[in-house]
Amino acid sequence: MVFSVVAVVGALTDSANPRDYRFKIETREKDETGVEFSTICRQQKLESADGMRYETDCADTEGIFRIVQSIPSPKSEPFKRWLAKVGFERVKEIENPELATKRTRLLYKRKGYSDDWIEKRVRVIALANSAKQVYLPDEDARRGNQGTGNSKDWRKGGRAMTLVEMKEAKESVARYATQSRESPVVFTSKGKPVAALMDLHNVDWETLSLSLNPEFIAIIEKSRKRHRRDGGVSSQEMRRRLGVEQR
Repeated sequence: MVFSVVAVVGALTDSANPRDYRFKIETREKDETGVEFSTICRQQKLESADGMRYETDCADTEGIFRIVQSIPSPKSEPFKRWLAKVGFERVKEIENPELATKRTRLLYKRKGYSDDWIEKRVRVIALANSAKQVYLPDEDARRGNQGTGNSKDWRKGGRAMTLVEMKEAKESVARYATQSRESPVVFTSKGKPVAALMDLHNVDWETLSLSLNPEFIAIIEKSRKRHRRDGGVSSQEMRRRLGVEQR
């Protein structure tokens, strides 16, 4: 979703000339912070009052919130306070990730979804992350050959994985499926993972389909790559930016 920058500026300032107002706050921001709106805005064709479509400076949700912070107007203050509140809540969630899960459940509840539907949705991310752990074992996470017979137990991120070399697999599928209730069973060929068995009790078909959807997994991987490339913001830094008392 994109928004017209001039339209938002006009709505929050009641300026008779929102284009000129937008130019002034852009100039001030560039001089004071070095931020250029050209890095936030993109030209897109939007429908005008005369029914025609014209090239207009637009910004996505993140960009428009950044621009709102530059507008010294009483109407923009509720947005600024809300952004500060959201930022503070995210800091708390960094310190205690369980709060993020609770927030997700609460938001779905407010939208009118049933508890059963919410439970299934929350499980999607957990299932996708589990699959990622299974297919991308970290060599540094090996804890030795704790298993017996032709299997080995690995532990990654606090969760065990049972590795079975394909040419050494002797148990029935049913036996391995039963074993997967304790931990994922990963089948390997020459030490490389090729398939996995995971416990899917209480997982519906919709949840399973989404968690294995290549597009869904690609979105998660894109976010992970961006975090690895650009890094994140520590809770201390976020508190500093929001003016919250440091612990």
